[in-house]
Amino acid sequence: MAASPALAHDSWFVSVEGKSYGPYTEDQVAAFVREGRVVPQTPVMRGGETWMNASLHTQLAPLFPSRQALPAPAAEADAEKQLAKVVIVAELRTGSSMAFEAAIGKLGQSYRLNQFVWLVQTNLPFADIRKIVSAQVGRHDPLFISDTTNHRTAWINFGPGAEATIKALWRGAL
Repeated sequence: MAASPALAHDSWFVSVEGKSYGPYTEDQVAAFVREGRVVPQTPVMRGGETWMNASLHTQLAPLFPSRQALPAPAAEADAEKQLAKVVIVAELRTGSSMAFEAAIGKLGQSYRLNQFVWLVQTNLPFADIRKIVSAQVGRHDPLFISDTTNHRTAWINFGPGAEATIKALWRGAL
């Protein structure tokens, strides 16, 4: 990962696909965790510290659900075997619905509940789900994804006002 400039001890950086982003405040990083944008395996760094997985950092670890008393490798294997139950809501205004349906089909078993809602069972990580599905929507196509099993959520293309309201509601601030 690229080195980040030395900043204040309370400045946070997040690495996504090998690129570092920041600086962020601790409150911002905590919000990213609640929104599912930072997951336990996301590399983070505070101030001049070394990069580590978010769930291993003493200040962020309490934000992640604790695992049962299983040894770490068994807990990871168990989590991978568990099928996530995902709800996808998309209004395709500009993108191809056929390409979008094909992308959802790559995730696992799915059912189209209505014109805008799909139910999916998948063993893919949430970041992969988001990447696969969001690649098929246009910039004016609202997309909301919720992994109800692992408590992760993502949304795009709702506009600044709606996104701020969704974020506040999701954090319980409304």
